[in-house]
Amino acid sequence: MGIYSFIRSMFDTKYNCDYFIKSTEISFQNHKKTFPGYDPHFYLAQAWMAYMSLHGANPDDPDLQVAALPTTYLVACVPPPICARALGLFLLFRDRPQEFTKYKTFQEEFGRIMLPVFEAQENGTIEQLYKKYNPKMADQMSPPQKAEVNSSEAEKSSKQAKRYIVSDEENEEADRTIRECLRKMNNANKS
Repeated sequence: MGIYSFIRSMFDTKYNCDYFIKSTEISFQNHKKTFPGYDPHFYLAQAWMAYMSLHGANPDDPDLQVAALPTTYLVACVPPPICARALGLFLLFRDRPQEFTKYKTFQEEFGRIMLPVFEAQENGTIEQLYKKYNPKMADQMSPPQKAEVNSSEAEKSSKQAKRYIVSDEENEEADRTIRECLRKMNNANKS
């Protein structure tokens, strides 16, 4: 992205949102080039930590590192490289919810991308979907909703990491927004 794109993003809100999403995709690809051979979830976590570092978080903070995997778990269930776009859309929703909802194309795109993930969550096949795209990491970790804390130090770190993880309220709001968008898309397709 050149200087023209940067300047345009300062004056055009929708273009700025696209620029924001594209920067997440570029971060994903840069981490993939720097650390070849890992599963997409690793690159998504790295891209999320890079995003958080732009907001003042220290990427070397163990709490941030602990939070990276559960925060990016659902978008890691999307095939690469589209998963990076899904992360960018998710971060846009978190960072700029008013712009995410103002431009329906972002909601619709995120809904289309994430629909199979939400369906897998509902029908209990999320772990299989995750493993399809992240076989190495699936063998090394438990899904966030089933993760066990084994020591008091790990428990303390886990509690501190929660300050970086999306709250239940934010998840519920995102879920409502996306499901409403999907409902509207389905109704439009039936017409």
